[in-house]
Amino acid sequence: MLFIGDIGIHPVPYIVSSEYFPTSIRPQASSVCISAGTVITFATLQLYSPMQATLTQAGLYFFYGAVSFVGVIFSFFAVIETKGKNVG
Repeated sequence: MLFIGDIGIHPVPYIVSSEYFPTSIRPQASSVCISAGTVITFATLQLYSPMQATLTQAGLYFFYGAVSFVGVIFSFFAVIETKGKNVG
């Protein structure tokens, strides 16, 4: 489960944080992004068993797939292109 996350959406905040934030606040903003990613990963691991008991395994994977789909749609509209833009 974690392997799939590591090759999918999980590294995106780390990559985007280095491009979006000005150089003056980049270290602090990157720290916030890494902390948020760690908290979300911890919550995902802690909630896996209770959600599997409630939704069944098929329902749980459908839920994860739906959340991923919503994340793709959100990223498509909310994450802007930084190519050729000065952020520093």
